[in-house]
Amino acid sequence: MAKKKRRAPSSANIRRGPSGRRPASSSARMKATRPSGPQRPTTPRSPASGTRRTPPQGGSVSTTTRTVIMRQEPVRAYRPGLSLSVKFSFFISFLLVLVSLSWGMAVVGITRNALYSQILRQGVTAVRTLAVLGAEVLRDYNDEQPTAPNVSLAPLAYINSKTQSDVLNAVVYYKGPPPTIVFSLRSLEGIGAGSERLPDIGTDVDIQSKTAAIKNVKYPSISFETPITLPGRRPARAMLLLNSTTVKEQLNTIIKRVILFGIVFVIFGIALSFILANMVTHPIKQLANDMVVVAKGNLDHFTRVMTGDEIGLLASSFNQMVSSLRSAQLIEKESERLQSELNAAREIQANLLPEKTPDIPGYDFRPYYHSAKEVGGDYYDIFALDYDHIVIVVADVSGKGIPGSMEMARTRTILHIVAPDSSSASEAVIRTNALLAKEIKRGMFVTLFLTILELSTRRMTCVSAGHNAMYVYRAASRQVEAINPNGIALGFDPGPIFERTLQEKLIQLERGDRFVLYTDGVVEAMSPQHEEFGDDKLINIIKSAPQASSRDMVNMIISSLTQHQADAEQHDDITIVTGRIL
Repeated sequence: MAKKKRRAPSSANIRRGPSGRRPASSSARMKATRPSGPQRPTTPRSPASGTRRTPPQGGSVSTTTRTVIMRQEPVRAYRPGLSLSVKFSFFISFLLVLVSLSWGMAVVGITRNALYSQILRQGVTAVRTLAVLGAEVLRDYNDEQPTAPNVSLAPLAYINSKTQSDVLNAVVYYKGPPPTIVFSLRSLEGIGAGSERLPDIGTDVDIQSKTAAIKNVKYPSISFETPITLPGRRPARAMLLLNSTTVKEQLNTIIKRVILFGIVFVIFGIALSFILANMVTHPIKQLANDMVVVAKGNLDHFTRVMTGDEIGLLASSFNQMVSSLRSAQLIEKESERLQSELNAAREIQANLLPEKTPDIPGYDFRPYYHSAKEVGGDYYDIFALDYDHIVIVVADVSGKGIPGSMEMARTRTILHIVAPDSSSASEAVIRTNALLAKEIKRGMFVTLFLTILELSTRRMTCVSAGHNAMYVYRAASRQVEAINPNGIALGFDPGPIFERTLQEKLIQLERGDRFVLYTDGVVEAMSPQHEEFGDDKLINIIKSAPQASSRDMVNMIISSLTQHQADAEQHDDITIVTGRIL
């Protein structure tokens, strides 16, 4: 049987209708409205996954994209200030000064108490010696005819040497009344009370701070008094006055030495703190300088690990970070290159898909395509063979991404070459398979559903190469019919097996009927609970709106798919082509 070749009609051979009029030309019958460009509808994003989902709108080539919005905190500019070593030195110096002051005050207090205690004990010993001397004087003293006693000064010299201080006066007197001075080393005009508090050394000697007036000169003194008891004598007392100025001078000398030693200690400590601070902070300074070099973009620069402590660990971590940044930079450059290639592939794929949706009187067509990745492996097409026949095809390439899109482009190219010269739908598919099977990548295949619609008679010839069934809604019975001719996928076998299993089926469409072609990405769409969308849901949607336009039908299917998938990730491309007989 000779092949019947279909040619694009000319104005001379267009079939005339029954009325004798020329039917509408192919440009009029197949008038298409070109969209304003590749439509990428604004899509709501799932709050959990961040994945954009295409709203129910057909005829658009869209890809799954993920948008991440990061909150950028304002970067605080670096302002040079005191270095870490200076701050560290100031801190150590402050501690040294504080410790020195505390230590000095403690030393002065302890020394003062020790000095006073020593002098007081020596004064107690001296006044007791004076009391013994006074007892001897009082034995020879006549109260009724008092005379100047003859007192040896040797004991007084002993007293002066024992106290290591200036003895202002040594007095033996009757307590009175009235008080009578029996013996006085110097002229004593008076004794006043003092205000200085003296340590308690736990003796029976009365010790007080007083002011003694001797020869019209007042001296700050320490008074030691002890009683003298003699049988048959009035109560007498021995009193020793020591010059407290000498004690204070000794104390001041000690304080000066402590202060001088503290100053030397602080100066030496500050100098040492600067040295230690520089030693400790030098690795940090080196690391900071290396960070500046890396921050300027030199990712080949590494720091030197100089210590085995936490700073060394930080330096080692910094080197690892630089190495990771360099690897990330290389990965980013490679990612940018791949993204550029993906953008080019996506643009090529978009150009391979039909740019027009046919607008044919009596028919309402609407396609929809949404890839799971940047580029997909699904393919649909609607193109004219002549003024009365159009080809509607939906295909699904095994695999996604660039390999799938390449096979999709190959399939489309072959189909556009062989279809116009083929006598039937099955011949077009057989010739496409013969060429594709020789070139397709091992392990890949293409499922395809192809129909040739005769516009004047509404007859549709259907061929399936291992693809999902086409659903046809019959307006008369209000039922959905599954059209699923036999056939294996393209690319498995280039010859007899494919031809022997391929079946062609002819169906008649009537007014109000609708057909729906789709890929398995529709019925196999998964919910978050891993439940498939299924054929039953798709059939129910088709039956639920028999009068809906093709656009509305696509929107209803996509809306139901979106609700079913919810936050689940889209795993496969989604392609739908539907038409309704008006």
